[in-house]
Amino acid sequence: MLKVGTINCRETDVTDENTAIGCGSGGLPVYSTPSMVELMETTCYESVLDDLEEGQGTVGISLNIQHVSAVPVGLTVTCRSELVEIEGRKLTFQVEVTDETGIVGTGTHERFIIDNERFMDKTNSKRNRITEMGNPSKPQGAAGKQMLKRMNRSHYELTGWGLDYLKFAPGDHILDVGCGGGQTLYRLAESYPETTLAGIDYSDVSVELSRETNERFISVGRTSIQKASVDELPFNDGVFDKVITVESFYFWPNHDKGLKEILRVLKPGGKLLIICEVYGDAPLSPRERENIQKYTMFNPTRAEYRELMKRNGFREVDIHVRENEKCICVIGTK
Repeated sequence: MLKVGTINCRETDVTDENTAIGCGSGGLPVYSTPSMVELMETTCYESVLDDLEEGQGTVGISLNIQHVSAVPVGLTVTCRSELVEIEGRKLTFQVEVTDETGIVGTGTHERFIIDNERFMDKTNSKRNRITEMGNPSKPQGAAGKQMLKRMNRSHYELTGWGLDYLKFAPGDHILDVGCGGGQTLYRLAESYPETTLAGIDYSDVSVELSRETNERFISVGRTSIQKASVDELPFNDGVFDKVITVESFYFWPNHDKGLKEILRVLKPGGKLLIICEVYGDAPLSPRERENIQKYTMFNPTRAEYRELMKRNGFREVDIHVRENEKCICVIGTK
């Protein structure tokens, strides 16, 4: 049960990492204000954690502090928090940070009691609204650009997992179909300096952002990016060693036609790599199934992937999934 007068203490050593230089908040090797703020918030947060009802949490809503003394590396700072007022769901704390010589900082911190699940549903709805406005099947407008920047970050680990199944060689010519925000092209260009790359996307916003992301490599002639659709690729026959598509296969206009086009532009023995974070016979949640239907995503099972690739001329098909996860990579060899 929450009680006025609840006290908590927490201490930390001052190291290079939590100095102003280490945090980027200043130019001196002294305990940083952002680090002190974090210590204050954590001390208050922990002080009431065991007194909340199941499923509840607290979030910070205000902080008024004074940082009155600098602390060098090697000393220890201690934060003491006291819950001084409970007003409905609002909690008010007095906080004081000290080192071995005296007061470092003082302040008042307010936190609000929330239902964790409801709070996160409401928070995540912001991202969902941006996705809806941005249109994941063909990104558009400012929301589309924001969505693509987020995907550059959120798809990074998934992409790396899939790319590990391919071996890249000096001189490889690589195509990224549905290049989105351009992060995969940038990653490949940086990791394999003796390759050349091309990217296509049928979204103006994607092409613009991909070019911004890859300006460094475009300027020296290693990467080219243009607006085009997978079902009508603007390339000659047999020019690419590898073709990669990350999280775009769901939205191809015509999958049979697109696969035939990729087969056409691949060299003999060339490989297509499809990377997706869900597939048809994965253990999908109700929300994931709802999104698949909402955005009209083409989401084959493993067997359907194999049949689709074979039907469109790929002589070998290898499929990899992560155990207890929902992602898939499909490799077709011409």
